Amino acid sequence: MKKFITVFLCLAVLFASGFGGVGKAVAADEIAQLVLSDNEASIETGDSKALTATAVYVGGKTEDVTVKTTWSSADDNIATVYAGTIRGKSEGKVTIVANYLGKSVSVNVEVLKKVRTLTKDKQTITIRTGEDKAEQVTLTAIYDDNKTADVTEKAQWTSDNQAVATVLNGKIVGHTSGTAVVTAKYGKQSVTIPVNVEIVKRLDPSKSEVSLLLKDKQDTAEIELTAIFPDGKSEIVTEKAEWSSSNEAVADAINGVIKAYGSGTATITAKYGTKTATIKVDVDRTMKLEMTPQNLFMQIKDGSKKLAVKAFYEKEQSMVEDDVTDKAEWTSSNSDVATVTKGTVIPLKAGEVTITAKYGDKSVTTTIDVEVPRRLEASQDYIAASVQDTTEKSISITAYYANDSKQDVTDKVEWSSSNEAIVSVNKGKLKALKAGEVTITAKYADKVVTIRVDVDIPKQIVADPTSLDLQVGGTKQITLNALYGDGTNVRTENITELAEWSSSADSIVEVRKGYVTGVTTGAATITAKYGNRTVTISVSVGIVKSLSVKKDDAAVDKLVMKKDDTAQLKLIVEYTDKTTKDVTNLATWAPEESKIAQVNSDGMVKAKGPGKVDISASFGGKTVKVAVEVDQTESLTASDRSIFMSVGETRAITLNPNDSNSVYVTQQADWSSSSSSVADVAGGKITAYKNGKTTITAKYGGKSVSILVEVEILDKLEADTRFVQLKTLGEKKDKEFTVKLTATLSSGQKIDVTDKADWKVSSYKIADVDNQGVIKATGYGKTSVTAKYGGKSVSIPVEVDQIKYLKVNQVNLSLKPGQKANVKAVATYWDGTDIDVSIPALWTTSSVQKADVKDGEIIAHGVGRATINVKFAGKQAQVIVNVTK
Repeated sequence: MKKFITVFLCLAVLFASGFGGVGKAVAADEIAQLVLSDNEASIETGDSKALTATAVYVGGKTEDVTVKTTWSSADDNIATVYAGTIRGKSEGKVTIVANYLGKSVSVNVEVLKKVRTLTKDKQTITIRTGEDKAEQVTLTAIYDDNKTADVTEKAQWTSDNQAVATVLNGKIVGHTSGTAVVTAKYGKQSVTIPVNVEIVKRLDPSKSEVSLLLKDKQDTAEIELTAIFPDGKSEIVTEKAEWSSSNEAVADAINGVIKAYGSGTATITAKYGTKTATIKVDVDRTMKLEMTPQNLFMQIKDGSKKLAVKAFYEKEQSMVEDDVTDKAEWTSSNSDVATVTKGTVIPLKAGEVTITAKYGDKSVTTTIDVEVPRRLEASQDYIAASVQDTTEKSISITAYYANDSKQDVTDKVEWSSSNEAIVSVNKGKLKALKAGEVTITAKYADKVVTIRVDVDIPKQIVADPTSLDLQVGGTKQITLNALYGDGTNVRTENITELAEWSSSADSIVEVRKGYVTGVTTGAATITAKYGNRTVTISVSVGIVKSLSVKKDDAAVDKLVMKKDDTAQLKLIVEYTDKTTKDVTNLATWAPEESKIAQVNSDGMVKAKGPGKVDISASFGGKTVKVAVEVDQTESLTASDRSIFMSVGETRAITLNPNDSNSVYVTQQADWSSSSSSVADVAGGKITAYKNGKTTITAKYGGKSVSILVEVEILDKLEADTRFVQLKTLGEKKDKEFTVKLTATLSSGQKIDVTDKADWKVSSYKIADVDNQGVIKATGYGKTSVTAKYGGKSVSIPVEVDQIKYLKVNQVNLSLKPGQKANVKAVATYWDGTDIDVSIPALWTTSSVQKADVKDGEIIAHGVGRATINVKFAGKQAQVIVNVTK
């Protein structure tokens, strides 16, 4: 229905308007203007930029006509355009025209060379404020063709914090202290330059701490703030800095002037640029507070009392006091008991209260008792009463105050009974109503005192006996008595048959009216209860008191045995009722298996091997032990403590040689050698294998003994000669020498070890030695021969061909070319012997063209002079040869 009405109204409007409305509709479709998304554009060669065209019709309607619009470029060589997309071709400026339905709009386009990167001549800027301190940055564009250009004035410059610094065409001007980032953009590239303006290295206030007083016009202080810059220069920036306070109620600062407003502490902060400095401010800094009087006792009838507070300050290295009673902040811990205003305390009701005065950051307290006693005391703390007793019981209460006064407050206290059905109380008067236990409480001004009252309750019940020891089936009567009274009048009553009896374990002990019967072995507790009193009696039935081990009817706690020995033991038990019994076959014996000694279930012990072990017997929850020592000895000695042996020799050692069981001990001992390669042992017999030292150890019965064995240990090693001289020429006796090596053992024995020693020579080019000690000459020189045996060594110096002189039979020759001459070289040794060494000697010539030589035969070749040299065993001689025509 609503839709129908709407359609109807629309039709009515249409007919009412007539045909003139048709003309208006046509006018509405006419374009009023054409609008482009950009009026100008800047692109780089090879890049593109899209524009949109929007038609605005006369009727107000808009339409995106970018595709419908006709686009054209004034110069396609600079930039082309298609469907609104401009593409840069080459560097230059061009006009792009958009036409739609007769409306045209132009766009100025600048095509820039493609920028590969931008460079700046300054990486960071640090400047002071002011136009005269400005700094210029040069911007260089590097294009794709590697050409460069200064684009400082062409770039777009911006600052992210213009309050700190502004920029125009690369010129940066600082305005206020702080940091900013300047950005230069050209084409698609951009660079940034961090800018520091008035950056302070540090801020130094003239004072770091200030103490102010609210009185005597000492409530202000001036601070001078100095800024030190990175270049070392300084400047007073007191009025330029931003000042703030952590607690303005205490102190604040304006342009470096600090003013106090209230007591306490505050921190003043001065900020300039990125740096801050702080000044600690104390206002009326109180060293301590004192309140008088302390621990005050007040009574309501006496009215108010005045408290005073003094503050102590430190001024010029001395203490100054000030009455701050009216300035302090006063509080009461319980305003229902007492109030306080500027030190005046008004008591309101009985009680205890703490008064606190606070001034600055200090506070002081005092405790005030308003009609509060320090303690209450009752005339009695325990009363024994009886329902049958007609004598009235009464209690009085005394209050003791802080001023050392006391007062009977029996009628003022608040009385109560923990059980009114047993005892009632009224103003200290007691009335016993029935048997039982109660606590009477008296309370006055938050203080309490209690009195215990027993009505027809025995003070104690006593059992006789207090403990029992029974055998199974045994019986015993226990008597139970009740004690009444308060200590001055004690009455005893037998209550054995009136009490309630019980057993903690009926399977062990039974009880009836105090008559106890032992049922089975064990322990239990009998409890007798009468009223609210109880007593316990411990009962043992068949409980073992002790165990003892016997051998041949004698108590024994240690057995000393040899291997395979046996011993019969018996176990005797004594019970708590002092009866004894042989329980050998009933006990548990251990160990059943052991390498040292074992025991069977009948108490028979058998020794198995050397050592110590405990034999244990257990019965009735108890255990007894017997120490068993098998093959143990008090001491262990050897027939020899040290011996000297030869290789292959055997020697026997006996242990405890003076004892009758010496052979047994020697055979049973555990023998060992510290070095079995030197000497080994078995059953006390030692066999030597090679020279050296070893320790033979015998262990038996927990003891040990050691025997030092030395096998052919050398005391010293000696050669039969201390020096050898040989020749490479001559007879055999001259060319070799046999050394004999003798070893002296630690026993004093001497043996020939020439063929057993290890022989070596330090230089085989001079001499050699075989394993028989024979040294042979091999060449001229000095060396040494070393023989080693049994850890010892001996060295023999050897000299070969040590001659005294080397002579020639002719020292001057005159020859003609082609002539020969024989010269003999003779060596004279230190022993005086001469040997012809012409052939083994080394002959040389100074000029082979003049004369040559071999084995002493000289032949002349040419006219002139030659020197013939002959060398042998470190010596040399010369022959002068003159060759003439």
